[in-house]
Amino acid sequence: MPFLEGVPCSIHGMVFPAGVAAFRPVELVTLRRPSSNRLLYAGAATFWDPPDADREAMRALARRVGEGLRDRLGYRGAFTVDGVMAAEGFVPTELNPRLGAGLSMMTGRLPGLPVALLDRALIEGEVMAFGAGELQDQVLAAADRTRTGGAWSVTEATTEGTEELPVVFEDGTCRPAAVDGPADGVLAFGPSGVGGFVRLTLAPDRIPAGPPVAPLAVAALALADERFGTGIGPLEPARAVR
Repeated sequence: MPFLEGVPCSIHGMVFPAGVAAFRPVELVTLRRPSSNRLLYAGAATFWDPPDADREAMRALARRVGEGLRDRLGYRGAFTVDGVMAAEGFVPTELNPRLGAGLSMMTGRLPGLPVALLDRALIEGEVMAFGAGELQDQVLAAADRTRTGGAWSVTEATTEGTEELPVVFEDGTCRPAAVDGPADGVLAFGPSGVGGFVRLTLAPDRIPAGPPVAPLAVAALALADERFGTGIGPLEPARAVR
């Protein structure tokens, strides 16, 4: 696979017996290490908006993929097509026939919609009280109205307790928020089963919809290295070319 310049992203869908629900694009926060060919997958977010024509092209692709999975393989349930929003448009690189993290993120503001249970019910052939179109409209309305996501990474550095630091972004940098002041997000570092774990949670009411959040992730992880000693190292965001 050749290297593709552009914003890493994905489109999620869900296959019903009749119809395919196609959702909105999700940014895959895939960061680069300077002077290296290695990448760091560091999360997902729904703040990014591609051009409307590209969004609809991605959704049309998801519907075609879902129909192909159903017609050829009898597939039911969720799937995701990952790729890059390159200069020529969305270029798929991977098809995952399973529930993706982005769909769970999009439905987080719909507590009455247990998406993992719905996925399992479709796989098992349960009869639904609603169709693909109804699910699609409900999820799209919620996901477009309230954006969510951030960045995260496992670290070799370890810690016994969890620290949380409210942060703000300014002029391409991330710094601690003023005491009792507004915060653009929360940077946390704590233990995990395989070392340490650092997470940036972005505030939906403070981060503008439209631009990718990868530059914010780079700035926040640099602050994590400085404040928590996470040892992640220098990173660069992908470059939007569309």
